[in-house]
Amino acid sequence: MKHLGKPLFAIAAAMFAVVESVTPSPAEDAAPEEAVFKMREVSAFEKHNPQAGRRLTRGAYVECSTEPDKEVKVYPPLKSKQPLYGKVKFDRNLQGEGIEYHFVLDQSGQPPPGKEEKEKPEEKDNDKKTEKKPFWKSLSKKLARLGEIDRDPEHPLLKSGSLSRYDRLYFDVNHDLDLTNDPVLKPMQNPPWQDLPPWQVQEKMVFEYLDVAIDYGPGVGVRPFRILPWLTISKRGDHTYRMMHLVATTAREGQIRLGKRQFQALLAQPYVVVGRYDRPGSATALYLTPLDPLDILLNKNQYSGFTEDMLCTMRKVDGALYSITASPLGNRLTVRPYRGDFGVFQIGPGGRDLKDVTFRGSLESETAMLDESDEVREFKVPVGDYLPQYLSIQYGSLHLRISNNYHSEGKSQESRKKWNYFIKIRKDRPYVLDFCNKPDVLFASPTKDQTFRPGDEIKVSAVLIDPQLDVMIRHLDDTRQKEKKTIELGDGKTTSYERNLSLDPIVRIADSSGKTVAEGTMPFG
Repeated sequence: MKHLGKPLFAIAAAMFAVVESVTPSPAEDAAPEEAVFKMREVSAFEKHNPQAGRRLTRGAYVECSTEPDKEVKVYPPLKSKQPLYGKVKFDRNLQGEGIEYHFVLDQSGQPPPGKEEKEKPEEKDNDKKTEKKPFWKSLSKKLARLGEIDRDPEHPLLKSGSLSRYDRLYFDVNHDLDLTNDPVLKPMQNPPWQDLPPWQVQEKMVFEYLDVAIDYGPGVGVRPFRILPWLTISKRGDHTYRMMHLVATTAREGQIRLGKRQFQALLAQPYVVVGRYDRPGSATALYLTPLDPLDILLNKNQYSGFTEDMLCTMRKVDGALYSITASPLGNRLTVRPYRGDFGVFQIGPGGRDLKDVTFRGSLESETAMLDESDEVREFKVPVGDYLPQYLSIQYGSLHLRISNNYHSEGKSQESRKKWNYFIKIRKDRPYVLDFCNKPDVLFASPTKDQTFRPGDEIKVSAVLIDPQLDVMIRHLDDTRQKEKKTIELGDGKTTSYERNLSLDPIVRIADSSGKTVAEGTMPFG
């Protein structure tokens, strides 16, 4: 292979020479302006973006209960000895408010459908087959597909789990808390197993499509949004997880420009089903792939931060910062360059004798995310009020992570109406987070004053918080010490690795007489 080195080096040198020769002069490098780009509807089950892969069909998910919900007025007559009850919110905003729907899973008593059909061969377009694509497009596609999981339906990950006997889904589509007047959803005849996440489960079932009414606002009105519901049942230790997944079946695709660079854009709802594409936070994902093959080769403008795939994340390209917003239907993306003032965010030692203080991660405002994927000592961000969405911090010999606190008195943070945007970024002075407040322990579960019956399983979870700033302090590690961890791979096989010593606390639970009834480590966060 030695004889290939010189030609490849020559090609690379020529490519760099071309880039240098077309660098615009200051006069040509005019400030970018706002631009609007059209997007078209595509199927979420087709791999339009190899980086996203099966993440597009991960879907929102909720754990089912074996107890009926008191809010439901009427459940249909159920045959199963243990029906599975649940509820899910659609069209959620940053405060967790949304439209809540109830459902119940039942068994008809019929045997499960036949085995899953294998993936049908993809139809080939004769015109596309004979079309000669430019070399750079072929190269770009091959590079982007590196690491993608094989779509072969015989892949062992796709064959886990038997078809569940839960084969009837009652979903309160008309939102009247009466599940007897909605059509029952039965198992899908030819479910797209090859396009769903290849999780190892004991049982699974895909149901017929579900159409939910979503209000897209003035000028558009209420329209149906199609969802694919599917069930997985798995066990971890003594606990059985019965999860209902709800997958948005469509996405949006198009080409956009940030400054002078072109990107293939894929707009999707892989984690939270909201229907609308203009919701902030993690509801809508935006995957960007450079169209210039040289950008791919140089890994230029490839985002690798904590929030790089969120629509609301501001993108930095060629030194300029851009915000991207979508129309409610997702048929348009608007790119705007940021032209305001900047300030500085820092992590400080707080009077401690620390030299190595660096961080990376994301800050969140009411409208945007700012992401820094490199280890830095300070972060230059637009003026505004923020909270730590997720920060990984090297604090002397201690490594920790912090995030916004989404727990309160044993309940999810979604019940709270207001976030604490305590990081005040101003033009004239930096904001320094120095960990001078006294931390406290908050028990996320069980809830305060919750009662239990003999034999009930009690889940106890605690988080370490800064009560003044309302942030969680999590994953405390001592980088000076190492520990060995072993993971079971199944079939008696294990693998081991070494990591920094985790400073997980020991939690003891005692009864009214003071006798210890449970004890063990409890990782914070």
